[in-house]
Amino acid sequence: MVSKAELMEKKLKEKLETDIVQVRDLSDGCGDKFDVVCASVKFKDLGTLARHRLMHKVLEDEFQHAHAITLHTFSVDEYEKAVEYQLPKKHVLDEMKEI
Repeated sequence: MVSKAELMEKKLKEKLETDIVQVRDLSDGCGDKFDVVCASVKFKDLGTLARHRLMHKVLEDEFQHAHAITLHTFSVDEYEKAVEYQLPKKHVLDEMKEI
């Protein structure tokens, strides 16, 4: 049986044409509280509100039965910069090898 989180990920990947999606069920199994990270080229020139509206449209059915959903939306470029910023830089890794 497919979980709500897996169903939400599948819908977002298909409708927003992306592979950068993570849906975490934070509800201890009841499926009513989610944390969603999504990056899509469709978000490129949209503000936060427009991005969230698009997410709500895609996940309309799932949102009706959830009591808490946190959305983190990025353009693909924003997501790549965020990931790069959080990764250790090469010189830091080289210094750690010397220790």
